[in-house]
Amino acid sequence: MDNPVEFEPPSPGDLAALLGQQRALHRALAERDERLARLYLGALMVLQQERNPSRLSLAAHGLRELLNGLSAILDAPVPPRPPSLKEKVLELSTRWERARRSNCYCDGKWQGEIDAHLGRALDAIQEFFAWFSADLPTRRERTATILRGLDPIARRLPGTIERLRVDEWGHCHDFFTGVAHQRTPGDFDKWLDCLERMLLDRLQPRTYEDHALLDTIVQQGERDAQS
Repeated sequence: MDNPVEFEPPSPGDLAALLGQQRALHRALAERDERLARLYLGALMVLQQERNPSRLSLAAHGLRELLNGLSAILDAPVPPRPPSLKEKVLELSTRWERARRSNCYCDGKWQGEIDAHLGRALDAIQEFFAWFSADLPTRRERTATILRGLDPIARRLPGTIERLRVDEWGHCHDFFTGVAHQRTPGDFDKWLDCLERMLLDRLQPRTYEDHALLDTIVQQGERDAQS
């Protein structure tokens, strides 16, 4: 049996380069799962490699894997991840190519009565669109389950607010998936900040005392600005 891979803990220098919000999220992740904390820290370290032409796509890949891996740290069961759209399209493409053996397909055109080859392809298309219609609700419920499970105080948000949180998660996942696949990474820093705030709000929700301290700091700043 292979020995398990051992990872060195991050050095003080690695963590010193992080912003306060990033240190807080790294600590919150490490308390739940060291692997996820390493994924997050690795993505941030790659981002600092200004001379690396692939730094954004590599960092985005790590952040996407972080989102994908969060379900593993939950105590409650999470619905399995549905197949991706790409996987389903490839499956449909294979079945469609088989349909071209049909006697109904001649010189690039379809004609005549539906035979077995074409019939199976039409069934596959019908199955695809039925899956597509059911896929979005399944993905949204899976995301909602993850968001609820991450919250240490188990807050059940109003439906409207929870739908907004699910949308936020989905948009973040789509953005980093796109950048990981070399899509133009506009506003990367803003999306990273959104992701960090979203995860911190679930993993380490601010207490009343935190809000009171922030109010005091803001009020003091306003008084200083007026004096």
